[in-house]
Amino acid sequence: MKLMFALSTILLMSTNCFSADQKKIKVAGSTALTTAGLYLAIERGYFKQSELDVELDLVQGSGAPLTLLLQEEKIQVAAASLTAGLFNALAKGGIKLVADKGHVSEKTDYIALLVRKDLFESQKIKSIADLKGRKIAMTSLDGVSQQIVLEKMLKSAGLSFKDVELLKLSYPEMNLALKTKSIDAALQLEPYLTKATIENDAIILHKSNQFLPDQQSAALIFSKDFIEKSRPNAIRFLKAYLKGVNDYNKAIEDKSLWPNVVRDLKPYIKVEDLRIWAKVQPVGLRTNGSLNQKSIQADIDWYKLNAFLKIELQATAVVDQKILTEAQAP
Repeated sequence: MKLMFALSTILLMSTNCFSADQKKIKVAGSTALTTAGLYLAIERGYFKQSELDVELDLVQGSGAPLTLLLQEEKIQVAAASLTAGLFNALAKGGIKLVADKGHVSEKTDYIALLVRKDLFESQKIKSIADLKGRKIAMTSLDGVSQQIVLEKMLKSAGLSFKDVELLKLSYPEMNLALKTKSIDAALQLEPYLTKATIENDAIILHKSNQFLPDQQSAALIFSKDFIEKSRPNAIRFLKAYLKGVNDYNKAIEDKSLWPNVVRDLKPYIKVEDLRIWAKVQPVGLRTNGSLNQKSIQADIDWYKLNAFLKIELQATAVVDQKILTEAQAP
């Protein structure tokens, strides 16, 4: 198994034709905590036990570049956010959403609006209404699930995107920008959310689930050839991934298991401070891998309404429920 920390030139330029007997699987995923199931499956040897050779690229974002690589069959699996660009690609057919890779709920509210601590303590930003004219960072400005959350937050105070200045930054860049006071707020997720609060650079103004309950914000995605030409390997991959998810969820319930999970995640998520790992908000990962299609459809409709998506699309057409059912079988 080969671990890579950038989208390599070889990967980007390759013309991979995935075959039925090919067991090397190229995977790309972000360094967010929502990718925990994948990282645990790698680190704990679940893919090796399934005789699969996983080659991983760690990336700071999980939008358009990963979608393009999936379409061109240069990677077989992406652990990615549910962006408008992804849905535009899904509408063309082939690639499919196959399993949960991140959802919010009351117990797993891992996305939140951060504001600079100095602005909060000076009472310059006490509520969402005080964000008018302020700089707010997000990972994408051209259709991403967190945009929908932020719009609902702003609307609750009678504001819109026109009332704030939006900036595009990666998750680590958001924290640095809060520290250097070059932004006023950010819509952030774990573990960078807790990192910013532990390091006294920001405070949580509001959590995501209050404004958009149970949103499905990310998914595991398979390429067309992986599903169609190497289905047995795709099913084995999904089974191994779900073992990793199961380990994560067990550690959320049984805190004695958490230190070993942290140990196995640290090679992929570069957070060394154990205070952060002790206080990090759990991310939502369903042990059976199921996706909230109602939430997915609501996001699709928002992207269409706001002109990020050009065609009509149904969530049922982009989710491969059959392969997940096969993977869930004993």
